[in-house]
This record gives sequence, C-alpha cells and structure tokens, in this order.
Amino acid sequence: MIAGTIKNVAAVACVVAAAGLAGCASVPKPGKFASSTPPRLVAKADQTLAWDDPTAFGPVPAAEAARGASVCGSLDNDKTTFKATGYHPGALDANGNPFPGGGFYCVAK
Repeated sequence: MIAGTIKNVAAVACVVAAAGLAGCASVPKPGKFASSTPPRLVAKADQTLAWDDPTAFGPVPAAEAARGASVCGSLDNDKTTFKATGYHPGALDANGNPFPGGGFYCVAK
C-alpha cells in the first residue's frame, strides 16, 4: 500500500510528512547538521506517513534552497503555505530506499 502511494518520490515525501505535522502546536526542528542515521518515512496509526526523526535533518543548503521551496511549495493550499526547514541527502522513503537527491522537512509557515 505504501509503495503504491509514492508516485513522485520527493514531492510525496514532503506532502505526507508536512500534512502529518500541519496541525501540531509544537513542530520538531531539524538539527544543526544532517545525522549519520537518515530520517525515514514511517506509517502512523492512521496510515499517514511522517518522518521518524525530524531532528535527523540538517539545515537546507543554499544549493538546495530553490528545490526545497519548490518541493515544499507543492503542498500549499488556500489556507496554508509550506517551507523547507530541513534537508537530508540520504532521507529514506517508507520502503527504506533513499530519495534521489535527498529529502526535505517541510513545515507550515
């Protein structure tokens, strides 16, 4: 079921991760650098996907800022806009495979 859900790997990872966090009062923050253990998307009890460890993300590098804005911006709707606050070059999808080009941690602005 999870594998069939992931069509555009980078965009879906952010969509699912950010959607699960959009209603949180306190959103976890990325660390000062990317962890040696990459974050992974995991299924929550309600079958939505979320990052297992947001603190494993590091800051978004300048070279990835435009792509992060594009990926996280794809989550925008009429009530909420999203921004990339974290990046990990080895972020893993729900099947444990690395996202090509890394993954972004998106939060509501």
